Amino acid sequence: MLLFVVGCQSTGSLQTMAPGAASGSGNSATAAAAVAETGIATAPASNSEADLPDDPFPGFKRLFIRGGGILYVRDGMDFESYDSWFLDEAGIEFNKEQIPLTAKEQAQLKMLMFRARVQQTKYYGNVVKEPTACTLTQQLHMKKLLLYKSPTGGPMVNFISSFGKAVVVAEIKDSLTGELVFAYIEPVRLGRGVTKSASPDMDRLAAALTEAMERAHRALVEQLPVDPDKLDDRASYGCNGQIGRNVLEIRKVLHNSSAN
Repeated sequence: MLLFVVGCQSTGSLQTMAPGAASGSGNSATAAAAVAETGIATAPASNSEADLPDDPFPGFKRLFIRGGGILYVRDGMDFESYDSWFLDEAGIEFNKEQIPLTAKEQAQLKMLMFRARVQQTKYYGNVVKEPTACTLTQQLHMKKLLLYKSPTGGPMVNFISSFGKAVVVAEIKDSLTGELVFAYIEPVRLGRGVTKSASPDMDRLAAALTEAMERAHRALVEQLPVDPDKLDDRASYGCNGQIGRNVLEIRKVLHNSSAN
């Protein structure tokens, strides 16, 4: 789910996990520890409201997440009966003031967007290469993206008032019908500082994006209703409800940790 520093940047290639692997105690405990670090707020951060679009998903219930994001939930669209995730191609929409990026820089953008999703999504279900009836498709967009880039092109020491900003939008859809199940939106800002580079600071962007994805997936665990009676709703397709089972397992670990 959808708006990352803990795990600021994932590395390495995509590893395919066997169905059910994410529900093991090690992964559940790791995911639960990450979830425990971020809470849910009743209102958005005041300095983020101006960056968020006006009601982009009419009719969806809105849950404001601490950190400035919003989780959009559609009643009647249950996610717990799905098994796996398919990561669709990322979308990038630049701010009109953006100095054009090179082909290499744009390729870096798409790769860091892919890695940030794999890093978090794998805790909640298998990541697959092709969508199926048991798969939720995750589409990630960066809108209004504005990254610092020297207009002169030459490296020199500069104090940068803003390394950049964007609005992160994650949409989770049924892979067969394309119907939106839930979505997450979060504005991210990359801060300011000193740089010697004329190119965008991709490490800062990767860290901010990874944090946004962490908050989105924690919101999935803490906020989305999970009905155990619906885990087998897609059994006729051969689905096992692994995503729902993993979320329930993580919640159990969290509950036991808080009890102790």
